[in-house]
Amino acid sequence: MKGEYDLVAYYIIQIIMNYELIVKLVITVFAGFFTGGLLFVANVLTKIMSDYDEENFIKFMHLLYKRAGYSVYMILNASIPFFATIVFPIFFGLSDTMFFIGMVLCSLSQVVSKITNVPLYNKINKMTTVDKNEVNSIRVSLRRANWLRALIALIGFLVIMVSYYDSFNLV
Repeated sequence: MKGEYDLVAYYIIQIIMNYELIVKLVITVFAGFFTGGLLFVANVLTKIMSDYDEENFIKFMHLLYKRAGYSVYMILNASIPFFATIVFPIFFGLSDTMFFIGMVLCSLSQVVSKITNVPLYNKINKMTTVDKNEVNSIRVSLRRANWLRALIALIGFLVIMVSYYDSFNLV
């Protein structure tokens, strides 16, 4: 009788462990998309923003802020890793600390965004006249802020990827 319970417990543990792996893979995919999006903004869109004159830069930023804020794709890619940072340890604990640290770093990039980028976007949205020096100052600040959050997210994503090697004892 005891052997049957041991077998049931073994299968329950296997299902939970496989479920954890599936959840981790889903989180990793969304964290990868999120990181890729931030790298695209920091690398490609920043160059496009630099090519615009001041008036067109402001128009572009209004459109970007408006469209990106309602993009289901970007909202999902940003939200899932952020909420997973809170929920994942509740269900699975902190047995995979590398994975958790990677998730925290990806989430930290969002916090950095709220501190660095959102005030700059608000400043642009409140502009009534085009002051060349102020616009260029904002442009430089946005470039730095975008690269900062992209690099934090990239480091977090790389830590997540290393956690898989660590989990499977491949290192």
